[in-house]
Amino acid sequence: VSLRDVAKKAGVSPTLVSYVVNNKHRNRIKESTWSRIEKAIEELYYVSNAHAKSLRGQFTQTIGIAIYETAYLENPHFMGFLAGAVRALGELDYDFHLCTTAAHERDSNTYFLRKMREGKIAGLIIEDNSLPEHIILELHQSRFPMVIIDRKIGGGSIPYVGVDNKM
Repeated sequence: VSLRDVAKKAGVSPTLVSYVVNNKHRNRIKESTWSRIEKAIEELYYVSNAHAKSLRGQFTQTIGIAIYETAYLENPHFMGFLAGAVRALGELDYDFHLCTTAAHERDSNTYFLRKMREGKIAGLIIEDNSLPEHIILELHQSRFPMVIIDRKIGGGSIPYVGVDNKM
């Protein structure tokens, strides 16, 4: 089912359907029209295509979470962090891509740079103390959105989250 199918069923333009799907310009659209479009979306079981959205908008709503290896998944501290991150990302309608850098060691120096340039991730949470500092600095210099967990790089100029181990 496409956006055009919804538009046809609701008797409106695809642009208006797009506004409803993206919750934009509600004050410019009659409530009856908005409701008619929502009803068509529901009846047709329309779901917007995130891939098509990213092609049009040149961005994605996926955040990369970098860990060194899958053993992190057995660490209760990391799992608590991951659960919180996934919940917060979900509230913002973002997905996440969990990546182990150990699996890409041959190519770890360029993996995230390539994913960023390909537009596959919109930002990066780095929970990997083994990722070379020059990779992180290159990402930062290219103004790629990121935050580092438990590691201070670049004299603190790169956003990071850590604990001070004080009570």
